[in-house]
Amino acid sequence: MSKDPIHIAYGIHVTDPEWDYALYAGVSATSLLKNATGPVVLHILTDESLTEEYRKKFLLLASKYNQQIFFYDADVICRNAIHDMGQHLSEFFQQWYGLGCLYRIFLPDVLPQEVNRCIYLDCDTIVNLDIRTLWEETTGINGLGAVAENESCEGPSEYESLIRGICKRGIFRNDIRIEKMVPFIDYFNSGVLLMDLDVIRHRDKSIAECTVDFLSGFPDSSYPEQDALNIIFSEEYNKLSEKYNTFVDQEIFVKRRRVIEPRIYHYIVRGLRPNLSIPQFKLFFSYFDESPWHDEVFYYSWALKENQILVKTFYALAGKKRVFYASSNDRTQLEKVIRLQKEELFIDNENEDCLNTLFRIMEDEKGKSCFIVIDYDYSNMRRLLTEKGFKEFDDFVDGRVFLY
Repeated sequence: MSKDPIHIAYGIHVTDPEWDYALYAGVSATSLLKNATGPVVLHILTDESLTEEYRKKFLLLASKYNQQIFFYDADVICRNAIHDMGQHLSEFFQQWYGLGCLYRIFLPDVLPQEVNRCIYLDCDTIVNLDIRTLWEETTGINGLGAVAENESCEGPSEYESLIRGICKRGIFRNDIRIEKMVPFIDYFNSGVLLMDLDVIRHRDKSIAECTVDFLSGFPDSSYPEQDALNIIFSEEYNKLSEKYNTFVDQEIFVKRRRVIEPRIYHYIVRGLRPNLSIPQFKLFFSYFDESPWHDEVFYYSWALKENQILVKTFYALAGKKRVFYASSNDRTQLEKVIRLQKEELFIDNENEDCLNTLFRIMEDEKGKSCFIVIDYDYSNMRRLLTEKGFKEFDDFVDGRVFLY
């Protein structure tokens, strides 16, 4: 196996130029190829949102490391199935994550039949190890290897408590773990997948067909493609080490770890900040600097965007009372950074009824207070608050900007 080329797949669809997933995929591929010790073949499943300029940069990157790369127009090849799935996806999901998340579903169908094994990587990963170490892991008898999400916590019970708490607060709607469709301990993250395509291709129904079936019966899933893959594979997949899919937000925000190791780091693009004092962020930018996407305009535009966020945040807070929605673990740091006072209202986001409390107080304080929201899953919090009629940078702001 060690002499065979390693097949790596990315799914790219750019929904919002402000959060350029194609660029992040390029930085991920740079880290992958720099650390690879053998032949690698890149497979890019994409669509017309990937510009010709960016395709040339991917070709330049592959040429730099003397590796192969192929592009596939997934939206054309899988048009009917994507249309069927799209009918069951929320507007929020399509705007926030984009159809690129679905492209991993089609890997067994789109990749050439002679490609019998591949690794799928999310665009917002950094491969800070030799990818061959993952390639040489085994898959389960169903053809899949993945990292169980509870590996990011201290243990299965902490993970279950975390998810149950999030669901009770209403951040997740229909959740397949709460509904006992997949056990908490078996639920995996689909951002890094080791796939035996020969095994998967011999299923009675394709992954795409099973996904359409799942979405038609469970349209409000918070993570549609990931939930579908869990329904299909969670019983018999091989549980891989957490080092192959390490959540950066967990490392920084929860575990407070500031150590770089040989791992695959999984970022949340909208949570990535140009704060080079944090090693995990510095790591991303070190690979960015070596990629074909590196230029000073990017740093300038990013810094400008960060400044705009800060200006809008402070403008929203000006002349209003501050109310905090955060974990009690963040209180000490907030006291140091933005002088949280004892008399200021603080809603502990780990309490069972905290979300209803937040909604009630926000209604009562509308126009008088600005709420500083610090939550591990801020994207879903923003969705919930927006659906309730509250406006970001008016009624609430992302408080994570004050912590890192």
